[in-house]
Amino acid sequence: DTPNIDAFISESVWFPTAFSASPKCAPSRFAIITGRNAGRSEYSREVTLQTTNGQYGVNVSIIQSKLGYNDSYRNAPYILQHDANTPYYTGMIGKWHLINGNDWGHQYGCSNTDRTVDAVAWEQCRNLLHEQGFDYVDAFYNGNIEESVTQYSHNPEWMLSKTQRFIANATATQRPFLLYLSTTLTHNPDITIALRDFTYLSSPRGTLTGDEVPDDTLMSDRASILAKTLELEPVNPIKQKQVAGILWTDDMMGALFTFMRNAGVYDNTLIVLQNDHNFVSKGLLYQLGSRILHWVRYPPLFGDNGPYVMPEDFVVSSVDLAAVIFEVSGVTPPSDYITDGRSWVSDVVQQIQNPETATPTCCDYRFMDMYNSRSISNNRYQYIWRLNPNLVETDNNFDSYYAHTYEQEQFYDLLTDPNQQTNSILDSQYAEQITLFQSMMRDYIIDTCPMPDPTQCIMPVFTFGTMSPTTPTDAPTTPSPTTPSPTTPSPTTPSPTTPSPGTEPVSTGTPITSEPARRTRRPTNDPTADPTSQPTEDLATATMDPTAAPTDIASDYTCASTIDWYQEWTRVRVDPGEPYFTYKS
Repeated sequence: DTPNIDAFISESVWFPTAFSASPKCAPSRFAIITGRNAGRSEYSREVTLQTTNGQYGVNVSIIQSKLGYNDSYRNAPYILQHDANTPYYTGMIGKWHLINGNDWGHQYGCSNTDRTVDAVAWEQCRNLLHEQGFDYVDAFYNGNIEESVTQYSHNPEWMLSKTQRFIANATATQRPFLLYLSTTLTHNPDITIALRDFTYLSSPRGTLTGDEVPDDTLMSDRASILAKTLELEPVNPIKQKQVAGILWTDDMMGALFTFMRNAGVYDNTLIVLQNDHNFVSKGLLYQLGSRILHWVRYPPLFGDNGPYVMPEDFVVSSVDLAAVIFEVSGVTPPSDYITDGRSWVSDVVQQIQNPETATPTCCDYRFMDMYNSRSISNNRYQYIWRLNPNLVETDNNFDSYYAHTYEQEQFYDLLTDPNQQTNSILDSQYAEQITLFQSMMRDYIIDTCPMPDPTQCIMPVFTFGTMSPTTPTDAPTTPSPTTPSPTTPSPTTPSPTTPSPGTEPVSTGTPITSEPARRTRRPTNDPTADPTSQPTEDLATATMDPTAAPTDIASDYTCASTIDWYQEWTRVRVDPGEPYFTYKS
């Protein structure tokens, strides 16, 4: 029962092969905001070098993947906010999760607001985001709501009310805008408890009063959402929580879309809906950790007679959104601005207009990071390289889902082995593809290694010799393609003319002296241990007009695209992680 999401999808571009830049929330969100994989986070690099010599690469984790230092102004909202020609009105509503442990030296106690009401700390912490590219910050959640909280819980009505005010502010001043809206739904604490025991007056800043009371939305009352939940799932409390999160998210989206239609901005708004990571193997780079749902609606460029389902070999990632934002808005980032993502706008238009002859240049492969592990995937193959195979996600025993979790180098044929139980890294029938991925991985490690000599980071050796494979067309840090002509006339849509991407030479790098031992058993989880010495033992919204009516990009989630998808995904225990939306003009 997701009628609002289903209606949205029916008019949208659908990316069936989409990845998160990282299978955990903070590094995934860092990638969305900056367009860079979290291995490039300056704070992560600093912390990594405080604890290791850097040979295992940057440790990409929730604790270390934060937006600070130069990343505070090397991000999409900041660039749009400070554009000399068309400065954007920018906002952040909802969960952030990108402030470090000492609150960037201020010691405000931001993390305390995850577990208790603290109006002073809440105000101080949200104001930190004003320094990072956001004009408007409200309905702010520092991080995940902790299970122990008794004073507040999920409050989508508050978030939507503030979203409406933000859009109203932008339209009143005729400014283009970007809004990042990140809900807490589909995440702990229990959604059914929030529906039953809390009201929209409770928040981490305290009880909402006066004009802060979110009584101006078209969302359904909480009792009706809970009743529908119990009707659909009367017995299982775990499924009740999942169903409640899906229903409440869909209700929120429906109210948002209705507001936008009434405001006259729904049909000239680029809206991206996606989740931040998968849940079945959350924290692991396998497909059920990194694959995400991803839909985009924007009639001026793509029409609205969808769904326009992209081919399965059209591979995209959450890290692409910054490049898409830059291209569609017409805002050019500084020449030295690094992105790992690629804009897919031109290729999507070609695919819609000429599906038989379209030849996409943007979307062959995508990179993913988690802890000291790196991965490359397309729709057919996935390659995983663990610079330090001792450091692997073990929450909920997700690591036990896979037969080769702790092997340092892995290669999977997703067509013949969709559950990723057979490591084919030594199978010569895949020699060409393995060599290509190993070459790409070596280049990527050299590009992101925090050591003074980046060739000293631990890299794969070529299993089948140094062949000369064809370089993929979508290596990181390449510029965005030129904006295409719209499928529907739209005089307000910008058409930037950034250079077309080229190809990057494949570097052979500097091989390590010997191939590390391969393991199939969980070792001691010691990030400083030498992986080569471990024993071997056989044994998972808004408007796009930069000159007048504000435009926005909405990026969110929901667990299902259709009822059939919902039934299928819940059967395999998929919960996509938290929803989030990104609005941009």
